[in-house]
Amino acid sequence: MSAAEEIVELDRALMLDGQDIILRRVTGTTTQTYTDVQCRAFVRGFLPEQFVGSLTQQDSKVIVSPTQINAAQWPGGAPVPSDPFTADPRIPSKNRGDVVYIGGKKRTIESAEGIVVDNTLVRINMIVFQVLLDESLGPKARSQALAQFAREQRDQAKAQNARVLGKAPPVQTFVDGREGASEDSVRPDNGQIVYEFALIGEAVSYIIEQLQTHHPPQEKTGRFAHSFQVFADGELVTDLKNPPAAMEYSFFNTQPYARKIERWYRVAEAVTALARGKYGNLAKITFGYRAATGGTGSIGSWARSSRRGRGGSARQAEWLTRQPAIILRVN
Repeated sequence: MSAAEEIVELDRALMLDGQDIILRRVTGTTTQTYTDVQCRAFVRGFLPEQFVGSLTQQDSKVIVSPTQINAAQWPGGAPVPSDPFTADPRIPSKNRGDVVYIGGKKRTIESAEGIVVDNTLVRINMIVFQVLLDESLGPKARSQALAQFAREQRDQAKAQNARVLGKAPPVQTFVDGREGASEDSVRPDNGQIVYEFALIGEAVSYIIEQLQTHHPPQEKTGRFAHSFQVFADGELVTDLKNPPAAMEYSFFNTQPYARKIERWYRVAEAVTALARGKYGNLAKITFGYRAATGGTGSIGSWARSSRRGRGGSARQAEWLTRQPAIILRVN
């Protein structure tokens, strides 16, 4: 059976026997910015995994067709990236904070896998779970049980991030929407504990650090290494340690000779490859040439003076400000 035939068969079966679910896709750098997509899915339960004491984890397998996501304009649903370092954006990601709602109840994503036939995504398999509490417990005991489970999940995520990134990124805690509150204060019924890892901020800092580290050896003054700027959705980032939430970050060097250095040493291109290998599951990271936003700084002054000296047009000035750039787009 071809890939197209498999997709048609799955779509037909979902319409007949599937059920409606909601995929909540995080679309910003925090879980507070998201898009809900309703689609059809097969949901099959597993035997629950018993925890010590008062908690039970109930697992379910969820099967979704990629056409359901594309038709609903799931953010990043199309086109499919060809970059081998970038995850297919149609596949929900637990690392990003995506979740599933089944019957109005939130399920955490344990794993998500795309099944590919003939280089075509034909279905998405997910394992999701919810935590059930012993109903015989009192309110305080239920809150404590939820808090303990949340901390265990947080510690596992921190360990995984540390293995991938080399260190654990900063994390913020939100308990029932309250930033910095103790997990033990969670509501015993329908309470929510959310941990937000500053992964994109780590990626931004890493790219800047690598750009400054890999400057040409002949450049003795340090001017080139310290002339990199970051723009978040087109706005200049003034605090590189705390970049604002955005869907796209771009990295430029403002020196007029940046293109010549890139041609000789391929600094930005090399750093792009390094960043992909480290953060490719969180963002699509590409190399290209862009006009430095606003034409400010050394590059803008040089472009304007060159245009006047040569009698050039505004279009030529725009071309003169085109610099090697690293572009990071949040998945």
